[in-house]
Amino acid sequence: MMRTFLVDDDSFCRNYYSQLLQDEKFEDLHVFSSGTELLNGLIEKPEIIFLDYYLDDYNGLELIDRINESCPNTFIIILSGQQDIEVTVNLMHKGVLDYIKKGNNEKAKLREIKAKIKNLQNNKNKSIDNVRPSYLINIGKLKAKKELADELHDNVNPLLATSKLFLDSALSRPNNSREYIKESKTIILTAINEIRALCHSYVAESSTKENIEQRIEGFLAFLSKQKKIKFLIEAQIDGLCTILNNESQQNLLLIIKELANNLIKYSNSTTAEIKLSQKDKFIELVVKDFGKGFDIANQSSGLGTKNVIERIKQMNGFYKLNSKPGKGCTWNVKIPK
Repeated sequence: MMRTFLVDDDSFCRNYYSQLLQDEKFEDLHVFSSGTELLNGLIEKPEIIFLDYYLDDYNGLELIDRINESCPNTFIIILSGQQDIEVTVNLMHKGVLDYIKKGNNEKAKLREIKAKIKNLQNNKNKSIDNVRPSYLINIGKLKAKKELADELHDNVNPLLATSKLFLDSALSRPNNSREYIKESKTIILTAINEIRALCHSYVAESSTKENIEQRIEGFLAFLSKQKKIKFLIEAQIDGLCTILNNESQQNLLLIIKELANNLIKYSNSTTAEIKLSQKDKFIELVVKDFGKGFDIANQSSGLGTKNVIERIKQMNGFYKLNSKPGKGCTWNVKIPK
């Protein structure tokens, strides 16, 4: 049984098309007299929506965007007057499956639409995706933008934060400022290369990036050289290239960078520990500071922390976070091999 919505603000049309839909065996029919009622009803996830394009409170374009956002797999059919046909046809790229011209052999058109939906459902080589390409392209672009934003935040931001540590050291230790500025420049060049490699990955499948072992080693070396926070670092990185697939390698690197970045920005700690070890069944990462800490129960998660948790889940890993005000913060992450 397919849940079907009918939306029309004209009472005569509502009654007329409601009866037609029932006659043609469109089951579980729900009737709405406004766009507002429809939007409130989208929580029910209808499979089919017959939508009058011009309503008192919304036009069809606004509602189609809202439907696509909330119910991307819903079939949308526009109910259109003679004067609206050109507008309706132009809406097809928004994901509209078909349209019914009011007063023009509606019964035959309903049967045609029902057959089309059945064909899409039964044919494994087709789906709703085939009738809404432009909408899906837009969704794909939004997804790509989010992925790019996450990569910049998790990958490049920690490098820039580390570069800032060296610049802070240069300001506080003028006698050694040349050395610190040189290291900061090296890190900035690394960040530029990361951005270049990231851009390359969006236009080509191949990548010229260093392997995961070299990249982790390089980032930890930057942390070791700066003097503002003294890091105790122990990293067993040999073999990570063969243990983890490409996606997991990237996730692990970004987790290390983001946790280090959060430590640098928020902990106010002068010492810290990063330990990466390989157990029989797990890769274990411990990132610990001895700074101001926080109350976990009352601390909202920022974008970086949310990304870390999401990446851990993607690798089927788990984590434990310990922190108290004045007692520092410890992340313990375990990733199955």
